[in-house]
Amino acid sequence: MNFDAAASGSAANTGNITFNQAQANYDTAGGAGNVVTHVAIMDNSTGGNVLFYGALSVSKTVTTGDTFQINAGALTVSLA
Repeated sequence: MNFDAAASGSAANTGNITFNQAQANYDTAGGAGNVVTHVAIMDNSTGGNVLFYGALSVSKTVTTGDTFQINAGALTVSLA
């Protein structure tokens, strides 16, 4: 994941961020899926430390076969 140069304390992702396709065991009982409401940027893909986190402006229900993606320029991180 890459970000553009920071301006006024903020930077946005320069490319799409695409997660793996949700597997059959991802759905909750009854196939309702799971709702993604927040994201975190960490310094390791398996564990690690949370560097930034926040709520999505619009939540997304993810069910089996879905691929969750954050489009280029849609994720902005800011330091206050």
